[in-house]
Amino acid sequence: MDYTKNFLPFFLFSLGLVSFTGDLHAENEETTSESSNVQLSYGLEYSTGFYGQNDKTEMLYAPIIISYHSYPWKHKIEIPWLQIQGQDNLIRSGRDVRGYYSKTDNNRSGFQGGNNKNQNNDVVYVTTNKGLGDVVISSSYELNSMINFPWFIDLGYQLKIPTADESQGLGTGEYDISLSLGLEKSQTLKNKMQLTWFYQISYQYFGDPDYMGFNNTWKHQLGFDVQINNSWLSGISLDFQEPPYIDSDEIQELQYYVNYQINHHYSVLVSFYQDFTSSSVDKALGLQINYNY
Repeated sequence: MDYTKNFLPFFLFSLGLVSFTGDLHAENEETTSESSNVQLSYGLEYSTGFYGQNDKTEMLYAPIIISYHSYPWKHKIEIPWLQIQGQDNLIRSGRDVRGYYSKTDNNRSGFQGGNNKNQNNDVVYVTTNKGLGDVVISSSYELNSMINFPWFIDLGYQLKIPTADESQGLGTGEYDISLSLGLEKSQTLKNKMQLTWFYQISYQYFGDPDYMGFNNTWKHQLGFDVQINNSWLSGISLDFQEPPYIDSDEIQELQYYVNYQINHHYSVLVSFYQDFTSSSVDKALGLQINYNY
C-alpha cells in the first residue's frame, strides 16, 4: 500500500466545537466563587467540502458533551459519533479533516460506492464510514482567582483520546494535545447591552501515525459577542492557524453563532462556519442543545 504525505488541513468547527462548540465563546459562562454548574449538551453538525480532492466530502458530527464549572475551574468531556462520506484518502483527527495518501489497491476495509482518480492518476474510492469518534477532554483555570487582572485570563489544555477506528478513517489512532491562553474583556454599552471581546492563542501538538506526519501549530482566535438581552446572545470570531503540513494551506475560518436562553435550564446554540482556504471545509452548520442542572 502506497501512502504519500499529502495532508490538507481542515479545522472545522468544533460544534467541532472544541471540540464541538467548545471554542465558541457562547459556552464560556462565568461561574462565581460560590457556585458550580453541570451542563449536558447534545450537538449535531453538518459540513461539506472538497479538501483539495476531486469529489465532495460530507460529514455528520454528533457529540454528547458534559461540562462541569466550579470557579475557577472548568472541565469538559466530549463523546462524538460521526459519519464521513467521501474519498477514502481523507482522515479525521478530532474535528479536523485531511487528505493523506493516494490509494492504489482495494484491500482497505469499509469500501462502498464508486471510485475516482487523483492528480497522480491513482484510484481513490468513495466510501461511507461511521462510528465512535475521538473522545476529547479539556480543562481551564481562571487566573483572576489569584491576581486581579483588568482582563479575564484563563489557562487551559485539551486532550484528544484516540477512540475512533483508524482503519475506517475516523481518526489517526494517536493522541493530540493543545495548551491555550485566553483573554476576555466586557463592557456595557449605552443601550445597556453587554459587549465582550475575546482572544485565545493555543499551541497544538499532533501525534504522528506511521504513514503520515504533522507540524505542530499555533492557532489564534479573535472575536466578540453581544448580550442583547437576558435571552439572546450573538457573536462572531475569526480563527487563524498555521499549516499542519508543508504542502497544506493555513486555516482561516469565520464563525458566527447565536445563543437563545429558553429558561433557567435550557438554551439553544446555532452556529455557521466558513473557511477561506481551498483545501478545507466549504461551509458547516451546527446546532447544540444545552441543559443546565
